[in-house]
Amino acid sequence: MTLSFTHTARLFLFLCLFTFTSVHASISTFSKAPRVEDLIVEVFADSTLQNALVIFDLDYVLLTPKEKILRPCGEKNGLRKGEFDHLKKLTKDKTHVVDGIEVSEFDYLLSILISSMESELVDPQLIDLIEQLQKNKIPIIVLSNNRSGRIGLVENLTEKKSQELAQWNIHLDHSIFDPTKTISSIDSHSPHFCSGLLFTDGATKGETLKAFFQAQNYYPKSVIFIDDREKMLQSVAEACEELNIEFKGIHFTQLTDQEETCDQKTAHFQFNYLLENKKWLNDNEVIDHLKTDQKILIF
Repeated sequence: MTLSFTHTARLFLFLCLFTFTSVHASISTFSKAPRVEDLIVEVFADSTLQNALVIFDLDYVLLTPKEKILRPCGEKNGLRKGEFDHLKKLTKDKTHVVDGIEVSEFDYLLSILISSMESELVDPQLIDLIEQLQKNKIPIIVLSNNRSGRIGLVENLTEKKSQELAQWNIHLDHSIFDPTKTISSIDSHSPHFCSGLLFTDGATKGETLKAFFQAQNYYPKSVIFIDDREKMLQSVAEACEELNIEFKGIHFTQLTDQEETCDQKTAHFQFNYLLENKKWLNDNEVIDHLKTDQKILIF
């Protein structure tokens, strides 16, 4: 692979903020998606990507919901957590039958939200980056902290997210890995790998990746991991260090750095409407409902 050390690449390296280093690992912070040349230069300036595995986080790195309550700004002041906790409280011990299977009322409502929410790309450049890496036959997977298996109406969340990525022309189903190999459970968590997506089911990303490597009997020379949360990066860094695998983490903060605001009234209306009407409304639909309610009050 021939690399071009352009002025842009040098400037990109100069602006990088290193937040964590060790013998085998380093984590850098980026607020924008680097060009593939810049990433390769940054990650392995003295090496190559041969025998490397590139891993992308899913939420807030590749895709993000359009609804503000589901974006990073929804985490501020515990707003989103408060809404979900309230929903769990109101649906406690309640169940719903889906396709002859009894599921919790909370999971049923959550599946409606998952099926209805609209997503968008965090940065289109990342598609170009993935395509360039694939052209160079560099294996890529997605590592997400999502639950695995069935959630209410959603029969297989991993497969659904794979289809969602495909809508944005991100295809990871031609991976070198065998999806039939079962990943060992981690405590009460059951990680799942499907179509290039590895879901932790609530286990740490580091422990999940170790279990995945063991199941596949695959140990790359190096791992490059792009995630929006430094805690997740350090988890994988520690796992790679245990396995004597070189690690490079990219702390990708493009979305979390945006100064977005989340309206509490809108979020509260969305969750109440979901509970009462079994339907999830996007932000614009909430605005229309609130306008209609105001007109009714006036008359």
